[in-house]
Amino acid sequence: MSQQSNLPAAPATIGQLANAAAASAAFELYRQEISQRTIENQKQSLALFERYLASKGMAATGLVDGSAWWAQVTHGLVTGFRQWMLKTGYSIGSTNVRLGHVRVYANIAYTAGMIDMNETNAIARVLGIKGNARHNVDEKRDVTRIGHKKAEFNVVGMELIERLLDTRTPTPRGRRDALILALGTYIGLRVSEMVLLRAEDISLAENRVHVWRPKIKQHHLYTMEPRLRACVMATMGDYPTGILLHRNRHTGHGKRYDDLSDEPMTRQAVFNAVKAMGLEIGVRNLSPHDLRHTGATIVSKQRDMIALIDWGGWSNANTALGYLERNKVRNENVRISK
Repeated sequence: MSQQSNLPAAPATIGQLANAAAASAAFELYRQEISQRTIENQKQSLALFERYLASKGMAATGLVDGSAWWAQVTHGLVTGFRQWMLKTGYSIGSTNVRLGHVRVYANIAYTAGMIDMNETNAIARVLGIKGNARHNVDEKRDVTRIGHKKAEFNVVGMELIERLLDTRTPTPRGRRDALILALGTYIGLRVSEMVLLRAEDISLAENRVHVWRPKIKQHHLYTMEPRLRACVMATMGDYPTGILLHRNRHTGHGKRYDDLSDEPMTRQAVFNAVKAMGLEIGVRNLSPHDLRHTGATIVSKQRDMIALIDWGGWSNANTALGYLERNKVRNENVRISK
């Protein structure tokens, strides 16, 4: 009977085992380094890709977890996915994001040894739609876009925002809604930032708001303008500690009270509140991001790039530059007549 060898494994064998282990863990290691929100968005993108593959007769599942189906993915399928999204009615922005997620995971599949280098390079060259091509593509397709996101923002004049602020009822719900308007317009908070704001983040003595921006993982500090300060103080009268934005209290029959529940607002609840306020002034589909867009438009007219970037909390200057270009007076320094 042969005896099992107790000799240590050869270095080449150890290296190969390590490579196999690293390949199997490639997807998990990648997800450890990104935020949970990004992971959820990528799951949606990969699920949509699987739905497209199913329409082509491939019952692919588990792509987000690194299933063996990645070995069947080609650049032709990825190109088809892009075209399928456009024909189905996805916005160009959504198409670019979903496509980008598929490319990222295809690259991880290459690291894991599932896709060869030539195919990976070909997939990497299936790019999103940029620049003037975005307008050309939208102009030529006749499919109504799907989803809740709007192609364009509403820019609401400050007179309308002030009218909404002036007509909020002197109730907890009215004071909360006024604070949402002020936070979005005066300091450009995103919904994800609004729902995290706590009374402890406010310094009335220093007249400052401390904001955590989860999208860019940074703390920012803002001085309060008088109208924002008044809204903050009114809401802190209702909630001197803890989360400032609370959900509506409902009965089982759908009746809405003017006092609030103990539950913090969700992002969707903020969207619903802003949409309802927009209807009061005849603006359909007013969103929290429209408030931020309105504030950024006003700030951009000061023609100060650094001030605009600081106000909006952008990590990329391109967005701020877009506002500056959009509001630039092209003949400001030109005189033709004598």
